Amino acid sequence: PAVENPSAPPPPPPLDAAPARLKGRATKIGPHFSIDNDMSIRWTNCDVRLPSNKRYLMKHLAPGDHESIMIIRFAQDGVQRDLPDTILTVTCDQGVGKFPL
Repeated sequence: PAVENPSAPPPPPPLDAAPARLKGRATKIGPHFSIDNDMSIRWTNCDVRLPSNKRYLMKHLAPGDHESIMIIRFAQDGVQRDLPDTILTVTCDQGVGKFPL
């Protein structure tokens, strides 16, 4: 039988595997949104999206840190949807999180 190398990195997940769930929070405070990373890993290359189809690109968010984003920094991405801002969907290299506002 083959002996596994314990120092080898784990194999990548199957392409059809569900993305990991980001753990965090989002709040709307006046003219901005605040996103908190409640995980012990850094989030990278994050697409922050509102139900109206507006988005903001966030390079990274350190573990235990938060990012405050002015609403005017969100740009329309495709067809505008007439939906209230009740949730922020954050899609990063590490997974996806849907955070109610």
